[in-house]
Amino acid sequence: MTNIKEHLPAVSVVMPLYNQEPYVEAAVRSILTQTFTDFELIIIDDGCTDDSLSIVQRLAESDVRMRIYSQENQGRAVSRNRGVELARSDLIAMLDPDDIAIPNRLALQIDFMHKHPECVVLGAQFESICMEGVPLFEHNVPLDHPSIEARLLEDDGQAMPQSTSMLRRSFCKAAGGYDPQYAAGEDTDLFLRMALIGKLANLPQTLLQYRQHLKSSVNTPGRPEYTDYRQRTERAWQQRGMQLPKNFQHWSQSIKETEPREIMLRWGWNAFKRNEFAAAKRYVRILLRLNILNMQAWRLFYCIMRGR
Repeated sequence: MTNIKEHLPAVSVVMPLYNQEPYVEAAVRSILTQTFTDFELIIIDDGCTDDSLSIVQRLAESDVRMRIYSQENQGRAVSRNRGVELARSDLIAMLDPDDIAIPNRLALQIDFMHKHPECVVLGAQFESICMEGVPLFEHNVPLDHPSIEARLLEDDGQAMPQSTSMLRRSFCKAAGGYDPQYAAGEDTDLFLRMALIGKLANLPQTLLQYRQHLKSSVNTPGRPEYTDYRQRTERAWQQRGMQLPKNFQHWSQSIKETEPREIMLRWGWNAFKRNEFAAAKRYVRILLRLNILNMQAWRLFYCIMRGR
């Protein structure tokens, strides 16, 4: 009998999934339509209670590259670690289920990782989009190891966002993987530990659309999992023979408290200015359902109708 060797994918994409019904199909399709096709997509259903799981199961029926595993809700770090364990490639691309990968993301990152074996984690530039998918603004992240590490040591995770990252599985495991004790910042914590045994880098190309919505951390100031940053940040500094300054101020402390209606109004005007009238009208409808007398929403509606 002839033994047929199992084909191992060139890259494993890991997606932890918990209650992202409005966005997960777009996230999955952004991987399935990549220009680089030799991949597996591992989805860890972390105890979803909405229709997220049924959506990805339907998509998996027509694409054998998808592998879905379910577990009781245990948090992102546990889900990511399980995905790393299940991965059949040493290259692992992370993607959150509310974000969108640009079509050539995998191709460009794999090429860089093959040419730079010293790089253990690779990110890229990214663009923020609103919950309706309309672009908001582009981010300019540093490219070289010292600059990325310096910003991560300030607990600035946007220097290398999780959803842009491609990491080497062997080095991820050598560094201890994601620490489940952290409800947020587990990616920054891991990347800083991996930076002690290899190099970090970001590509100059924009390879991700990072979706903001009302439950996003960037729109939720004072979240306890962010304000409880000191332990992991101090550990990273101490591992480098340094002490975290006593007057160190975490970025989350400077986020302005913003009401959801203010955020949606801002996103609605942004959509209008970009001629995304359908998205702008959806924001108006939400705002008027919340308060029919919202004059700012009516002003936006008037401008939409006149602008068209």
